[in-house]
Amino acid sequence: MAEGVENIFLGGFTSPNVRAMMGEKYPVVYGTMYLRDDNGNLILDEDGMPQAGGSGVIARVSPDFQLGLNTTLELFKFRLSATFDWKQEGQMYAGTVAILDQNGISKQSGIDRDRGYIISTGVQQIDTQADGTPIYSEVRDIQIENIQEYYDNKYGINEGMCYDNSFIKLREISLSYPVLKKRNIELSVNAFARNILIWSEIDHIDPETSQGNSNMSGAFERYSLPQTSSYGFGFNLKF
Repeated sequence: MAEGVENIFLGGFTSPNVRAMMGEKYPVVYGTMYLRDDNGNLILDEDGMPQAGGSGVIARVSPDFQLGLNTTLELFKFRLSATFDWKQEGQMYAGTVAILDQNGISKQSGIDRDRGYIISTGVQQIDTQADGTPIYSEVRDIQIENIQEYYDNKYGINEGMCYDNSFIKLREISLSYPVLKKRNIELSVNAFARNILIWSEIDHIDPETSQGNSNMSGAFERYSLPQTSSYGFGFNLKF
């Protein structure tokens, strides 16, 4: 970056947004953070709700690694081929998940609603030192019964919308079988399916979805649509 430039806005909203920043691996998501103490514990209000702190890096997008795997198995003339992708670590801002939670239509919000409470853990201020420094005490398993208020509160803190987007995806699986091989003619039949299985850390969305231009690098999504699955059947004729 040019001298004196600490960060470059790449896309998103006023908060959160995607940036390239000095001292951070490209790219990061920047937005409202949880209020925390010096040990990284969430500072809860008197009702046990997390609170908003300042702004900073809330998600680091780059994964530890990405791997692709292609494999083929032949048995009794059947040929089965599969393609997998594996992405480990890396985070993203998942706005769709936050909206589903806030509106009470996500799986997790349904679980919380049926249970009747949400468990909150962190620290609460119990006193103040002579110089004005807060004194905190650890609290565990606070039951928050106002679930709507909790999710409204969480929706207002961008960090609460960031998730690990590790995944393993079955990109394609295909099966072929030779039905004719005579002189200079070969005929085989095949079937395939694409984007049919995914094991992901995030519910409700495809972790590869992204909003905006390519600068977003899969770091940022809201109201995204999943990739479509496709199926096919065909013949291969060689002569």
